[in-house]
Amino acid sequence: PSALHYNPGGVGFMKVPGVSFSHVRWFADISYEFMGLIVPLGKRGTIGIQAKVLHMPYMKVTDEYHPYGTGDYFTFGDRLLGITYSKDMTDRFSFGFTMKAMEEQIADLRTRGFALDIGALYLVGYRDIRIGVALLNLGPDVRPSGDEGYSSFSIPILYRLGASGFIFEGFRGLFEIEKASDQVEVFKVGAGYRVGPVELRCGYKLNNRIEGGKLSGLSFGAGFRVNRGTTRLVLDYAYGDMGLLGPVHRFSLNLSAGLLEGR
Repeated sequence: PSALHYNPGGVGFMKVPGVSFSHVRWFADISYEFMGLIVPLGKRGTIGIQAKVLHMPYMKVTDEYHPYGTGDYFTFGDRLLGITYSKDMTDRFSFGFTMKAMEEQIADLRTRGFALDIGALYLVGYRDIRIGVALLNLGPDVRPSGDEGYSSFSIPILYRLGASGFIFEGFRGLFEIEKASDQVEVFKVGAGYRVGPVELRCGYKLNNRIEGGKLSGLSFGAGFRVNRGTTRLVLDYAYGDMGLLGPVHRFSLNLSAGLLEGR
């Protein structure tokens, strides 16, 4: 179900219901929450629902006369709700799309918009090699609310192309190119090695322009998988170094109501 965030085509092969929860502790007391739910419809495909919230504690309102606070407080937050449809067109190719509504709030200022994500996943059929491509945030321009004469702006479009496969048994390698319309491209490499129910993982971002800290761009973590009958539970943790901004901690839980037919 976590594939709902990255590539809507990634859930087309899912044949059993599943739910995913994630919590990310960002820098500056910012937190991110994700919930994804998928429900297979047999030959008619798979539907999914996702919700995302970016939030932080209340902050003091300051100005040039009150650098330590005026006595008022404000907060910032992002919210997203998306509905996904995906289908395996063949036993190796799946395609999907997501319609999502988004809102950003800074104090009393709100920006709302709608966007479309499309994506596809192809299974090569050798060493479990899979290739995914996604185009995210296709939608009209948005404009902050209020009568202050704010200008409209376009939502940054995100292009993503990635591939993964087993280099040898138990050891998976990954590569991804990510390009936002308002940023330079970022190259990501990663690897994971599974021993029994435990999988150790590491990754590195190339050209991420994060400065400060010896581990800038490096992430590592582990996952633990438990199978009970037809139910699978996966617990994951990851640590990422963001240089001068500090570390990022990611926690996630994935639960599926049946094994995924060997995938």
